[in-house]
Amino acid sequence: DAVLTAIRMQQKLWPFNLQLCAEGRQMVHMGIGLNSGEFIAGNIGSEDKIEFTLIGDSVNLAARIEHLAGRYQVLVSEATWTSIKELVCAVRLPPVLVKGKSQAVTMYSIRAIYDRRQGEWALALPCQVLDARGNTQGHGILIGSNPGAPGHGLAFNTAMPLTPGDTLTLQWAMPEYDEPLLLTTLVTACTT
Repeated sequence: DAVLTAIRMQQKLWPFNLQLCAEGRQMVHMGIGLNSGEFIAGNIGSEDKIEFTLIGDSVNLAARIEHLAGRYQVLVSEATWTSIKELVCAVRLPPVLVKGKSQAVTMYSIRAIYDRRQGEWALALPCQVLDARGNTQGHGILIGSNPGAPGHGLAFNTAMPLTPGDTLTLQWAMPEYDEPLLLTTLVTACTT
């Protein structure tokens, strides 16, 4: 549920940023890091100041992973990935040394997770829409994939005007790959 929520948070950030841009304000970006493990939670402090906090090695590792996550990225630890690996599409990243750990930590960049309640894949992949010459003509974000739809349907959120029958070439860059990825698809339905 936490990983699905992280993807959903990234999805909601896109239209929020479009609104900020329309108002002439600076966009907000976030990376999310998740870990699984034991921790202690409770009120800690003195009579003068009490705060609810979480303490433990697993909490510290989650903070280190979050610090490494880039824009629209959801990174998880090996412990989290192990419990969800049947439900996700992920890229295993090279092990990295983090503060407080003597050995390198393996992380996974979650690119999609199967939402059992919705019966579809949830993803958050910002991309550019390219014209026939490869020039950027707009932006959007892939937010879903329905394997049961004819031709494997994708859900794409954009401020660009689209009509059924349009052909879109989408390009997105992921920190895990050296080259941008391309996808050409046909618009079959539009909602506003």
